[in-house]
Amino acid sequence: MSHWLAPSRIIPLLLAAWLLLVGAWLWPSYDPAAGIDLLAVLQEYAVALVISLVVLIGLCLLIVVIIRSVQQPVDNLERHLGDVLHHVSDTVPIQDEPLLLVTERINRIIDLLRRENTRLSRQLEQQQQLAKKQSQILQSLELVIWEVDAGQTHISAIQGPAERLFHHTEDTWREPEFFKHYLHVEDYHKLRDRLQQTAAATQSVRYELRLRDGKDEWRWVQIDLTLLGQSTVQRHVGVLQDITAAKQHQQQAVISRQNDALTGIGNRVWFIEQLETRLEYARHQRAPGALFFLDLDRFEFSNSVFGQAVGDQFLQRFAAYLAELFSESGVVGRLGGDEFGVILPNTSSEQAIEYVNQLLSTLHRLQFAHEGSYVPFSTSVGIALFPEHGSEPYALLTRAAVALRQAKARGRGTHQLASGIQDDNQETGDAAAWEKRLREAVDYDLFTLYFQPIIDLDIGVIHYYECLLRLIEPNGRAYGPGLFMNAAEHLGLRDVIEQRALVSAIRAQGIGNRSGHPVSLTINLSNRQLNQADLVSQIRMTVKEQHAKPQRIVFEINAKSAANNMLRIRQVVTELRKDGFRFAWDDFGVGALSFADLRSVPFDYIKIDGDLTTKIVWSPADRAMVKAIVDLAQGLDMALMAESVETEHMLRILRDDHVTFGQGRLFADPAPRFHEHERIIVPENQRTT
Repeated sequence: MSHWLAPSRIIPLLLAAWLLLVGAWLWPSYDPAAGIDLLAVLQEYAVALVISLVVLIGLCLLIVVIIRSVQQPVDNLERHLGDVLHHVSDTVPIQDEPLLLVTERINRIIDLLRRENTRLSRQLEQQQQLAKKQSQILQSLELVIWEVDAGQTHISAIQGPAERLFHHTEDTWREPEFFKHYLHVEDYHKLRDRLQQTAAATQSVRYELRLRDGKDEWRWVQIDLTLLGQSTVQRHVGVLQDITAAKQHQQQAVISRQNDALTGIGNRVWFIEQLETRLEYARHQRAPGALFFLDLDRFEFSNSVFGQAVGDQFLQRFAAYLAELFSESGVVGRLGGDEFGVILPNTSSEQAIEYVNQLLSTLHRLQFAHEGSYVPFSTSVGIALFPEHGSEPYALLTRAAVALRQAKARGRGTHQLASGIQDDNQETGDAAAWEKRLREAVDYDLFTLYFQPIIDLDIGVIHYYECLLRLIEPNGRAYGPGLFMNAAEHLGLRDVIEQRALVSAIRAQGIGNRSGHPVSLTINLSNRQLNQADLVSQIRMTVKEQHAKPQRIVFEINAKSAANNMLRIRQVVTELRKDGFRFAWDDFGVGALSFADLRSVPFDYIKIDGDLTTKIVWSPADRAMVKAIVDLAQGLDMALMAESVETEHMLRILRDDHVTFGQGRLFADPAPRFHEHERIIVPENQRTT
């Protein structure tokens, strides 16, 4: 029955019904008896029919308009949602369907729209969650992502913690001149040129740029920039990261590699690089220059007496004075330990001497104060000139080091200008110069022992003889180990020489026992010997073979080089003391031994360094150091020996300071035989009370 409801059926039926209604309405008005003419009735009927027809037509047109108005939005909706409603595309046009079908289709469309809306809402929610996660990732990684249209220089979009990291609002980032205003001028031009490129290449580039943040502080940023999109629509996508902390760490690492960690001035590596640069400049410009090699006097002693922490402060203060004195004229660096270097470009020999005299004079007026004690800043200086004494860094440093040793040999607190290369070879024991003599000495046993008596300073009785190694040439000239031992080590002969010296010393003690004239000896053990695994067994075997008495032998261990070998020293001393051997710290006052080291190893004697002994006559500071050593020895229950006693004045001071034993030229020079008397005549001065 649905086809009867179609407009093509309804309109004719309505028209026929209307004609019948009009006729029924007019027919009762016809009455022949009343004289009403039939023609008049028909005329009225025709007029009414026309009027009704017009009204009916208008009504039909209204219905059509209403139907059309409903159909048009539906058609538009169908066109816009074609991809959603493609499965209903085979339906007949609305204007040919009954109204009920139109309603059904509309309901179906509404249902589909609801489902699509649900799907789109879910998709939108997922996208929002994804964007939130992306934002969280950017926040945690502290990354900022921004976009710039190709050919432009202003940011069109930005994501990430830009405001938190750099204190610029999003509006500020989007300003047309942001990069120009906030990037360093050198970095801005580099980035601008890249942003204005529109080439098809999409290869990423990385920049490290300086950006001024909202607090007007410069920050280092890293930007990874990529060009994306087609040739017609392109954009630059940048990933920005704050690398200020990494840059500061990198710069600090560079400073750490160049600067000495303790004093803050240049370290050895940096100093040698600077020296190489100055030497290269001097070669090209034919300009002179000078190199100072400085070594603090008695620093090891101060370090051992006051402790390492105070010693570090001493070095820091000295380095500060040195840097201040040469801030305008030279380059200052720490070469290691208590050694420093100064480079003076464009400096003649006369000017170098003048500089070093000013340095020593200034330091002489300065003192390091610690808890009521005052220690002078005393240093010795070796001077090498370039290009006169060398044009290579290490060669020049060697020449300056040789001059430094020569200065110290003259009494410390002085300076020495480097001499000729031949003289330096003789002083340092150059391997090439000594090779022939050393090999002949080993082959023909030209080494011998000299003996210097160590006496009781009160009564002059000889208690010990120190065994001193000498190389005797055919002409009778004797050389001490300080001249040839470095060369012997370079040639691989040092172990042989030291082993023969040790055996000879023990043999000398055994010979005295067998001859009825026993002597007590002190024998030097080097660090190299101490580190030999079989040292203890060798000593025990030699003592047994030579019939020596351990109770009459004192082994001297150099305090200057002992600090880094305390574990091995403790092992050797512990073993040999079981046999009756005794031990002494040699050259005490120039080493870096701590109080803990002194307490941990049971030694019997402390032998004061000869440099301290020679200066007690005129240096109150050195006299105070000797007194401190005396107090230290008494506290540790050790006896004291003093080296290099050369004058009666020294002897009186040592007696007054309660030093028990002494050796030096005042009593006897080293000789290849023992002294003919058991007692040496000394001045009859008594200890003062």
